[in-house]
Amino acid sequence: MKLTALILLIGSTLCFAQSQEQTLPTTASGKSPTALPPERTEDGRYRFRGVVPDGFSLVSQPRYELVIPGLVSLALGFTISASYGIAFKDSAALVPVLGPWLSMSNPTGGAFGSLGYGGSFLEVISIATQAAGLLMAVVGFAVPRRWLEKSEGGASSVKISFVPSAPGARAGARVVATF
Repeated sequence: MKLTALILLIGSTLCFAQSQEQTLPTTASGKSPTALPPERTEDGRYRFRGVVPDGFSLVSQPRYELVIPGLVSLALGFTISASYGIAFKDSAALVPVLGPWLSMSNPTGGAFGSLGYGGSFLEVISIATQAAGLLMAVVGFAVPRRWLEKSEGGASSVKISFVPSAPGARAGARVVATF
């Protein structure tokens, strides 16, 4: 039951992140339709409104303010789970994210069950920090920050960026070169 809830939570997060992806409309000639002139934000970047006008290029960057704390939280929760898994020889607790759930399903109570209520509290903390950390990292990568930059043109205007794969494609990443 708890494993099903975790899988549904991760699946719904990924579906939400993919629904936030926008496709860039183009005309038959491959050019973008008439776009509003980009407006500048407080940090000096140009706001992306779904269309990349001529003379600009789209820049995408993961939301590091979600990714870094998410990975730290995931590592902290896994450290709690793995330390008890090693101490009490419970190999189920050594699996990231799912380990505490699997340890709970152990008929003997697993690594955490042998500690009584204190172990149950640590198990809940481990589950919560790992699940929250995974969720934050997934959202940080799946919903990147986007903005426009002016293209400088010329022979040396090649830009290579590493971005998550497009919606509908298999999970992964791609390398995009802009000329």
